Amino acid sequence: MGPHSTDEVPEAKEDIRSLSSSHRHTPNLPYMHKVGVPPKQNLFKEFKTTVKETFFADDPLRSFKDQSKSRKFILGIQAIFPILEWGRSYNLTKFRGDLIAGLTIASLCIPQDIGYAKLAYLEPQYGLYSSFVPPLIYAFMGSSRDIAIGPVAVVSLLLGSLLRAEIDPTENPAEYLRLAFTATFFAGITQATLGFFRLGFLIDFLSHAAIVGFMGGAAITIALQQLKGFLGIKNFTKETDIISVMHSVWGSVHHGWNWQTIVIGATFLGFLLFAKYIGKKNKKFFWVPAIAPLISVILSTFFVYITRADKKGVQIVKHIDKGINPSSASQIYFSGVYLLKGFKIGVVAGLIALTEAVAIGRTFASMKDYQLDGNKEMVALGAMNIVGSMTSCYVATGSFSRSAVNYMAGCKTAVSNIVMSCVVFLTLEFITPLFKYTPNAILASIIISAVIGLIDYDAAILIWKIDKFDFVACMGAFFGVVFKSVEIGLLIAVAISFAKILLQVTRPRTAILGKLPRTTVYRNIQQYPEATKIPGLLIVRIDSAIYFSNSNYVKERILRWLTDEEEHLKEANLPRVQFLIVEMSPVTDIDTSGIHALEELHRSLLKRDVKLVLANPGQVVVDKLHASKFADDIGEDKIFLTVGDAVEAVAIGRTFASMKDYQLDGNKKMVALGAMNIVGSFSRSAVNYMARCQTTVSNIVMSCVVFLTLEFITPLFKYTPNAILASIIISGVIGLIDYEAAILIWKIDKFDFVACMGAFFGVVFSSVEIGLLIAAKDQDICYLEVSISFAKILLQLTMPRTAILGRLPRTTVYRNIQKYPEATKIPGLLIVRVDSVIYFSNSIYVKERILRWLTDEEEQLKEANLPRVQFLIVEMSPVTDIDTSGIHALEELHRSLLKRDVKLRDYLIESSHVVVHLVLANPGQVVIDKLHAS
Repeated sequence: MGPHSTDEVPEAKEDIRSLSSSHRHTPNLPYMHKVGVPPKQNLFKEFKTTVKETFFADDPLRSFKDQSKSRKFILGIQAIFPILEWGRSYNLTKFRGDLIAGLTIASLCIPQDIGYAKLAYLEPQYGLYSSFVPPLIYAFMGSSRDIAIGPVAVVSLLLGSLLRAEIDPTENPAEYLRLAFTATFFAGITQATLGFFRLGFLIDFLSHAAIVGFMGGAAITIALQQLKGFLGIKNFTKETDIISVMHSVWGSVHHGWNWQTIVIGATFLGFLLFAKYIGKKNKKFFWVPAIAPLISVILSTFFVYITRADKKGVQIVKHIDKGINPSSASQIYFSGVYLLKGFKIGVVAGLIALTEAVAIGRTFASMKDYQLDGNKEMVALGAMNIVGSMTSCYVATGSFSRSAVNYMAGCKTAVSNIVMSCVVFLTLEFITPLFKYTPNAILASIIISAVIGLIDYDAAILIWKIDKFDFVACMGAFFGVVFKSVEIGLLIAVAISFAKILLQVTRPRTAILGKLPRTTVYRNIQQYPEATKIPGLLIVRIDSAIYFSNSNYVKERILRWLTDEEEHLKEANLPRVQFLIVEMSPVTDIDTSGIHALEELHRSLLKRDVKLVLANPGQVVVDKLHASKFADDIGEDKIFLTVGDAVEAVAIGRTFASMKDYQLDGNKKMVALGAMNIVGSFSRSAVNYMARCQTTVSNIVMSCVVFLTLEFITPLFKYTPNAILASIIISGVIGLIDYEAAILIWKIDKFDFVACMGAFFGVVFSSVEIGLLIAAKDQDICYLEVSISFAKILLQLTMPRTAILGRLPRTTVYRNIQKYPEATKIPGLLIVRVDSVIYFSNSIYVKERILRWLTDEEEQLKEANLPRVQFLIVEMSPVTDIDTSGIHALEELHRSLLKRDVKLRDYLIESSHVVVHLVLANPGQVVIDKLHAS
């Protein structure tokens, strides 16, 4: 517990409860105690605003405004095919750069494609096919200038693993190939659908840490799989986990290894690694590791041919079909048992391929300072895989190694992909017979040297320093892939990522605030030991929005803070707590459960003779406080604009426990209910309460009466008509229809009302089970109501609100200019507030949203002939946590702003008091730790 202030402060001079609002706030600061109520919006306008901010925040139709019909048509075609836009300014200089880059990545992709096809258990030519057609489609539809398209190791391994679980490629190669094309088709459909409906944020649910671990584990697994070709083993395990692979390797040491193969593989692996070392040491020699694989293939093939090493047990490629891609449209399953299997495999492979491609595209777009439209990218990737599935290709995506070479080789546009595709075309038409004697050991060496770069030790170390939970996700994905399978590793990665989000939502951090000396700023007393409490006050901050998932925890945590504080004060013989102030600036949203929790907290506090005060609720929260009449219940003079930084307090209580002012242990309650295997009756509990029950002994009395009934009275019920029982049940359940609650839910939160009506109509028009859950195949159960409610939480975490702040007149307080029209911007400054934690699920959105705010502001200033923005201030008091992805997003934002000649001040200012010329840097304790660690 922090020390109490001995300063002579107005609050301590007399009984706080005797002071009115006008006394508690100086009259020359009219905004200090009146929280602005935003203009009322109708349902349609509210829905329109939500959809626009969620799915169209980048205003994709901006360029269409005030244009003629013919111009709009041209812009529409250019939006689908960006090459028509930048192609008009294409010149010979750009072509020279693209030609060199295209030839360089072609020399890298040809040997890689042959090896990656084997990872997917496909014939070598299918890897080359996938580097011919898809790059051509992407060149016309993609928006990235740097991505090099083709098969990649991780997707090839994943696809091969999933396909082989359904069909054995050696026993039934034709059906296996058809399923591969079907999976590719649905991978493309998945990618295009996500882009078309602007659902690209869904791929952000795989955190950066999880991707690092997954890629590292996949690299180890891929390298282990190459030991078959590298060592010349003929009988090799079909499992991918490290234990099975090493058991198979050591089991073949005496009779399965081929020393000639090992010599060839080890020699050229050393050569490839040395080439990579040269390229890394001197960027001018980037072309050395790019052409090294092709040189290795040529030399090793020539060596095997002249020495006839294939006769001595060295395994070779043998045959690659000559000619360009044959049509495969008729081989795709559109019906039958394999349709659903192909769909499932395609969705998984498509999402992983999409995640890799978009991440690569964003990386190089940031380095070259241009914006990458993620949704357009998804449509382009989807279109190329759909076309690819009909032209004998399997899932293609952006390759990091090739894209890096493409970038370093000086590519200017996507024409480099066309050049690469032309080289692959010539290879398919004329050169494939020359690969007949290429040893498998060389392909294994090429793949091993390529996947080594996927193991990012530095990133793992940095993740450990920044966020231990992220490190758990990273290692969970890594060990899941290495010791089990690619699918298990992927599942662990997603599960841990979601667990982190749910932990943040269900168990938000709480803090007691104190006043910093000689300021009116209130901060966490654990972060700032010099902060002191104010006698008679307890100021609590809850670092989260208040939803059904955490409202009970928040309420109970606040009451525990209060109980602990009162015990401490009693022991120290200090004045008791008279006011509980809940700082609500981090509370960016609240639902019906949260409102109920506030009501229960308010009633409990009244019984303790403690008054509840709310400080700085946001626009959305203010709306709901007024809609629920809770603002009237506690009094509008108990809702304040400023009191320190940001705090929220809400919780849901059990109704009767709150009315009698005792705490109910939810975990003990669940154990008790599980032991008796029944649930409590609301109607009986209400009668029990009104009959003035004192303890649970009333249940024992009821049980004794039932016992006597069972023993002596049951024969008397023989002639009881069923109609009476029906009447009793009808009269009993009528009370379960709570019209007033439904109306109140509608007023407070439309999303909650959707959940309410979804459960209601599910029961009425289908069944009780459908009302509660949707039972899918394989007993995958998701609760309808919970799904809708969690969808709201996930939406808030993926698309958090942002706001532009301005200064309120005659104050040093900065507030949302949409909520407070009287707030004015400061010339040369743009102050942006982010109303959420910054996690992997929203980091990209936050970065891009801030940049769009800046772009819009600069356009307005230019039109008005006003001074341009010189400082961007990111106000991060609601940002109660940040992970590795969030740190990376801030770094990318910083780089982008430096290139725009706008200085980023990570001035994470506190929400209540800001001096115009001196911005207070006050991120939360957790955020500060991670900013320093990174």
